[in-house]
Amino acid sequence: MSFASLRIPSSSAEADLPLLSRLAVNVLAQRPPLTRWSPFWHLLMAFLAYAVIMSYHTRRAIWSYRGGASRSRLILAAHVLAGVYEISHWYIGSLSAPPKPTASDLFACLVHSATNLMLTKSLRRGQPKFTRPSYQAGAILRIAPALLAWKNQDPLLHETAVKLLHAFAFTRVLIYVAGIIGLFKSYAEVYSFGVFVGAVLAFLNCPQPQFANVYIVTVFLVVLVNQWTTDVTEGKLAQSPTSRMIAKFLLSLGFANLETVQMARHSTEELLQEKQDDYVS
Repeated sequence: MSFASLRIPSSSAEADLPLLSRLAVNVLAQRPPLTRWSPFWHLLMAFLAYAVIMSYHTRRAIWSYRGGASRSRLILAAHVLAGVYEISHWYIGSLSAPPKPTASDLFACLVHSATNLMLTKSLRRGQPKFTRPSYQAGAILRIAPALLAWKNQDPLLHETAVKLLHAFAFTRVLIYVAGIIGLFKSYAEVYSFGVFVGAVLAFLNCPQPQFANVYIVTVFLVVLVNQWTTDVTEGKLAQSPTSRMIAKFLLSLGFANLETVQMARHSTEELLQEKQDDYVS
């Protein structure tokens, strides 16, 4: 903007202002809106939030994946890297314009959801009959907006798919706060609360907050599916070849109660060494 573009005050009220004040009014009236800075502040806040969480939580706890859990560490590494790529790619891209999804974004989302299900398969922390479906529902639902965003090149759906990853941050903050104030009697209750409510907050924080209702319904549907798989596997329900085949497939993905998944594992000793529950999001 040049001084030549500054207008001469026309009203008497404006003319009564000192010269410098009138120039300031003109400059402020023609400046870019502050909303153009919001992507930068969002990037900065996201960076600081994840830096704190990764420093004080993940840095120490990641070494709990030890001994026979080397496969789990590889899955965990893929899970973390996929999420970091999605978040950083979107926030950096949003500095110039609402970013549209690329094939790499979709691939990272699929990797993140797949490793989410793998890590959740033997999740024992919290109350497994509720905590595991909370993770599983989020992993399934996030694929839908990512696929639609990539197919239609929709920036809003792309933003939704990325911001659902913030469930990780919301969950860790809720677990910390609930533990500090003594909101629940046991850590299992604290963890279950943090995972479920953290995911709901992530859905509410995205451009389509109505998806939060879909998430809540999906969690309870997954609870029913897990129980059905368990009942069929243990012979508590009438079995047909089709139902046994479906149950076997669901069991391979971890959609059953934890005890049933444990029985299906080839090595119980390996399972007891695994602690893949702190990083799923």
